[in-house]
Amino acid sequence: MNISNERTEILPKNLFLSVRYQARKTPGQKPLAELADTIAAQGLLQNLVVVKAKKKSQYEVVAGGRRWAAIQILIEDGRWPHDRAVPVLIIEEKHGLEASLTENIGREDMEPVDEFEAFAQLIDQGNTIEDIAARFGRNPGYVRGRMKLAAVAPDLLQAFRNKEMPLSVLMAFTISDDHARQLEVWAGMGAWDRMNTRPKSIRSKLTDNALSADRGIAKFVGLDAYEAAGGRVVRDLFADDSDLSGIYLQDAEIIKTLALEKMQINLSQHSEGWAWVETVLTWDEAGWVGHSNKFGRVHAEERKLTKAETAQIKALTAQIDALDTAMDALEDPNGIDEEAWDKMNDEMSDLSDQLDAIKNSARDWSDEAKKFSGIGAYISDTGELNITYGLIRPEDRRAAQVAAQTAANEGGGFPGAAYITTRTNNTARLLRAPDASANSPQSRCRQC
Repeated sequence: MNISNERTEILPKNLFLSVRYQARKTPGQKPLAELADTIAAQGLLQNLVVVKAKKKSQYEVVAGGRRWAAIQILIEDGRWPHDRAVPVLIIEEKHGLEASLTENIGREDMEPVDEFEAFAQLIDQGNTIEDIAARFGRNPGYVRGRMKLAAVAPDLLQAFRNKEMPLSVLMAFTISDDHARQLEVWAGMGAWDRMNTRPKSIRSKLTDNALSADRGIAKFVGLDAYEAAGGRVVRDLFADDSDLSGIYLQDAEIIKTLALEKMQINLSQHSEGWAWVETVLTWDEAGWVGHSNKFGRVHAEERKLTKAETAQIKALTAQIDALDTAMDALEDPNGIDEEAWDKMNDEMSDLSDQLDAIKNSARDWSDEAKKFSGIGAYISDTGELNITYGLIRPEDRRAAQVAAQTAANEGGGFPGAAYITTRTNNTARLLRAPDASANSPQSRCRQC
C-alpha cells in the first residue's frame, strides 16, 4: 500500500474518532485506564493515524482509536493539557479503512517469554517491579508472574517458543526452581500430554505430591497455624491470591500432627464415658463409613424438648430463614456484594451451630451403651470435623448383643438398647424395636 502521508501534531479539539473507517468492531481487552497510565508515564510512543474530515480543520482518527480514547481520559483528569498537541500521521482519505485494517491485523500481543526477558533486562538496568508495572500500565503481580519464568529451565522456555506446550503448562513448571527435576518431568511426558495435561498434575509432581491448601486437612488446621509451627509453603505466583489450590504445604508430618492434636482437643469435650475414640484424617480412612462399613451402631435416645428449648429452636429457625431470603436478594445479574454475603453467611453458620447444640442436648447415650461403643472422627473435604457416636466395633458386637439381651430378659433394658444395630447391610438384624432404629439419625458434619 503506497500512501502519501504527512507527520504532524494536531490539537485534541480538532480530532474525533472515525466511524466509517474503523476495522476493529470488537473492543480490545486491555482496560483503557491501564493504557492511559502507560501513555501518561511514557508519552504517546505510537502516533495516531488520521484522515481529513469534511469539516474544516477537523480530522478523523482511523487507526489508534484506543490510544485516542486513553488520551481523552487523560484530558478529563488533567494529565493531558487541552492545548497539548497529539502526534499524528495524516494519510489520504481513500486509504483510511486499509490503514485501520493493517494496524489491527498486524498487531499481536508479545509472547510471555519475550515479555519476561524484556522485563528482566529492565530489572538488570536497575528498575523495580513497581517501576515496570507503572511504566507499562500493568499490575505489579502481573510483572512478578512473568518474572517467575526465570525459574524455568531454558530448554523448556525454548520448547514453549517451539509451540510444544501451551502457556498453562509452562506456568506450572514455575512452582519449582529445580531445573533438573523440571526436565525430568518434561522428559516423562509424551507429545499429547505436553499439550493437554492438567497443570495441577505437573505442580503435584514438582512438589513431591505436597498437600495443597484447599485440602480438607489444611482448611481444618489453618494456614497460619501451619506456618507458625514451621511449616514451609510454596506459592504459585500465577494463581489468584484467593486460590488455595495454588499454595502447597511441603511438610506433611507437621500438618498431620497439628490436625491430630486439634482433633483430640475438640473431641475431649465429647468423649467422656465412651469405651474408645478413633481419629483418622480422611473419609477414606474411616472404616465406619461407605460400602466397607463393618461397624454396628447404638443410637441415642431423644428426650422431649422443654418449652424453652422449643421456643429457642423456633426463633433460631426464623432467623436462619430470614437470612437465607436476604442472601438470595443479594444475588444480582451484575454481581454480588460479597462482603455483605460473607457476613450473613457467617451469621447463619453461628445460628446453625446454636440450633444443633440445642437439638444435640436432647439426645443422649446411656452409660451401659457407652461401655461397648465409641466415637469415630475424620476431617471432611470442607475442613469440618465429622463425628459419629455410638459405633460398635466388629469385635464388640457379641458383647453388645449379650448386654442388650440380658437387659431385655430382666424386663427393663437400658436406654439405647432398642436402637442397637449389629449388622450394617440391608439385612441388618435389630435386637429390639426394629421399626425405631430404621429412622434413627446419623451424624453428618458435627455431632450425632
